[in-house]
Amino acid sequence: MLKGLTLRHLVLPGPGANVGGAAAAEAAVRGGAAAVVLQTVTVNPGGLAGAAAGAGGAARAGAAPARAVGQSFHRLPCSPVPFEAWLPTEFTAALAIARAAGVPCIPSIGYTRDDVTAMGRRLALAGADALIFDTAHTPTDEIGPALASLKALVEIPIILLAGPHHGEDLPDLCARLEPFADAFALIGAFGPILQIDPEAPAASPGLGFIAGPPIRPVMQRFLFETARKVSKPVIAYGGIATGADVAEALMLGAAATMVTTAAVAQGPGAYGRIAAEFDQWLLEHGHTHYAAVSRAYLRKYGQGQRVITEKEETPYLVAEACITCTFCETVCFYDAIVAPPKTLPTLSEEPCFQCGLCVSACPTDALRFRPRDEVTLLSEGE
Repeated sequence: MLKGLTLRHLVLPGPGANVGGAAAAEAAVRGGAAAVVLQTVTVNPGGLAGAAAGAGGAARAGAAPARAVGQSFHRLPCSPVPFEAWLPTEFTAALAIARAAGVPCIPSIGYTRDDVTAMGRRLALAGADALIFDTAHTPTDEIGPALASLKALVEIPIILLAGPHHGEDLPDLCARLEPFADAFALIGAFGPILQIDPEAPAASPGLGFIAGPPIRPVMQRFLFETARKVSKPVIAYGGIATGADVAEALMLGAAATMVTTAAVAQGPGAYGRIAAEFDQWLLEHGHTHYAAVSRAYLRKYGQGQRVITEKEETPYLVAEACITCTFCETVCFYDAIVAPPKTLPTLSEEPCFQCGLCVSACPTDALRFRPRDEVTLLSEGE
């Protein structure tokens, strides 16, 4: 995945509350993680430190009860231990754990240019195998200068962790920063969002970020769009909870995956479970190596082909595939489809809203998209 790093499989911990210290990192390795990854540390954590909420509690060294992997709501917390105290204690212990286990040690650092460069250089000298530059609390226009300065100081790989809170053009941002990054981890979390408790609105969580399976489709979109624009490895980070999720991420262009919420909800054994499920998924689909599925979707759509529904597209019927089930008429909210029983449906372009529901719902793939015959673009503000 990354030059100079050897991974036993493609499931790494994400740098969140699941790996809040050396003890949690050791539990992650025992649970099957492919690397020792440490929760993001900074020079002065202040109010940035805290724990994830709503995911079933932080992952601890002991066994955690099995529970479904839901969402987690948090404020992108970092380690509560300042870097100067963390380096000789947590990092030193975690590095020894990584060396004993034969896996890479990858600390995560943030957030300002001065802090990242100071910490990064010292961690590289102390034996870190790679660095994660966590940009959760870094202004977008400051990421480039900080990353370039860090790259000039260290020779070990740098993984840039960024999310959609940096803007809709996140894939373009990654492409611009590619000369200074060795890999990208996307997206970690989505937000900011607002969450309240209707029973106690004054004591509600308020603004924060959501993580876990609900954000996986968002992650996949940014993963795919970024993989189309960069040649460096992209790591899928957001909602990975099963082996099938790993397969899907690899098809979209991921070189590896990171897991946080599943480990918080189910304990550190989640890493090994997901990796084993992926191996089993490969066998069930007739593959002996993940290279067989790697970038499968990206290879088909990686040259800029249109893969999403846009305003100028409307569905058309592949008659020979239609089984006249009438389901398309049932799901259409806009009366754009008339499908009497045992009759091929009739599609009308004018009322069609291009929502794509009929295309998604068709059980035989008889409905597909094509550009409209005539396109009328709304002027700005209409």
